[in-house]
Amino acid sequence: MTEHQGSSTFTLRWATLDKHVLLVAVNCGSVNCDTYVGAVEGKNYDEEALGVVVNGSVVWDLLSAVYFKSTPGRIRTLFGKEIFSPSDERFLEPGRELPPGVITMMAIDKHVLVVAVARPGRTWKAYIGAVKGDDYYEEVPGVVANGSEIPFELPEVCFEDLAKGSIRRGEEWYIPPPTEEEIKFMRELGVDISERG
Repeated sequence: MTEHQGSSTFTLRWATLDKHVLLVAVNCGSVNCDTYVGAVEGKNYDEEALGVVVNGSVVWDLLSAVYFKSTPGRIRTLFGKEIFSPSDERFLEPGRELPPGVITMMAIDKHVLVVAVARPGRTWKAYIGAVKGDDYYEEVPGVVANGSEIPFELPEVCFEDLAKGSIRRGEEWYIPPPTEEEIKFMRELGVDISERG
């Protein structure tokens, strides 16, 4: 899809992360113009892609690289946008307990949430979905129930620390039990590591 702005031509490449979540890379000829993410209706992605660039959020380069090969050279940001960061405390309240089974979550746009969920057998999966953006803690169950499972490359970027401590097994991530050395170190720090039933 190509859009014209003044005398400049922009090419939009997009990938669906969920029926209602679109990732859009903007190419300005020989210069990359960032990649954007946003919630969409999911009716016509070609038409909705420009809306994501205008109303969505810039994503970081590693996330963009999962889906798009970049053009060598500098990156130009359109509309003076910055990478999304949920700074409003109502979104990610420190100390607020995550819903049962949720290991962690990350908003990559005000209306897009990525969620890591514990699974049986020390495994976890990640999901992505569109949300209203009113209260992420309340909206997490909807992402898990109605969102899409995401490929391993995306959680490796979004949940880097969790992925580092895990091993990919088939369709899930496996979290190996702590080693004897790690157990000894935790006990020295006074961490209660007794078995929980």
